Amino acid sequence: MIDAHPAIAIPPETGFLTALSGLAAIGAVQPDSVFKTITGAPTWPDFQIAREAFRTRLNKNAAPAEAARCFYQMYAEKHGKSRWGDKTPLYGLHMLKIQSLLPEAHFIHLIRDGRDVALSLRGVWFSPSDDIETLAAYWRDTVVATREQSRGCAHYLEVHYEELVRDPPGVLEQVANFITLDFDPCMLRYFENAPRRLEEHGERWDADGKLVVGRGERHRQQSMTTAPPDQSRIFGWRRDLSRHEGEVFKKIAGGLLRQLGYDNT
Repeated sequence: MIDAHPAIAIPPETGFLTALSGLAAIGAVQPDSVFKTITGAPTWPDFQIAREAFRTRLNKNAAPAEAARCFYQMYAEKHGKSRWGDKTPLYGLHMLKIQSLLPEAHFIHLIRDGRDVALSLRGVWFSPSDDIETLAAYWRDTVVATREQSRGCAHYLEVHYEELVRDPPGVLEQVANFITLDFDPCMLRYFENAPRRLEEHGERWDADGKLVVGRGERHRQQSMTTAPPDQSRIFGWRRDLSRHEGEVFKKIAGGLLRQLGYDNT
């Protein structure tokens, strides 16, 4: 939705900002280490930026923060846009490190009823497990840790998935204001351009050359971005989780469900 705005480009998940923040904490580092941290990431092929073009653009003495900004700027320019962002979910666990690297960063935490999150994670290649006990603990621990990180963030906004799906214009206007961007109706028509944007998502390989996930599976996993928001996915757990699974989830993460205002019956 944000990527659909004419001014801002959001690449596929990057994953290298935490490593860059580690290099920045060390202090003086070899420029080639910074370059390799970005271009050697398993996510690099998705961005469709030539390594040598990035090396040429990158200052030989670029510090980690400069290198990150250089990458994002090149990506945004490739799409004819002036601003950029990132949508790597697990960065929520490292917001303070990222803020130390990029003080201008604004963090948006999208929160969803954990029981629906559990259903959404089942069967995908990056899920911690398919069993309800693991999924409940994973959701609880990730949300709690992210919110704890937020206490030290200069710019942090929480958005509930359910509110976004019910009222896209209202919530997206709030999001746009948070990132000092004028709301644009194009954000509501994100699905029109989503198929073209998903073309960037290719195969993912590990460091040993083993296929982690295929292109088709990645596209299938994100297929719902090609359609308008579907309100039937709100509290779908009431329909698709068994009574037993619902009770197990409540036992493990019920306190957080109540804290976030979700129906805990």
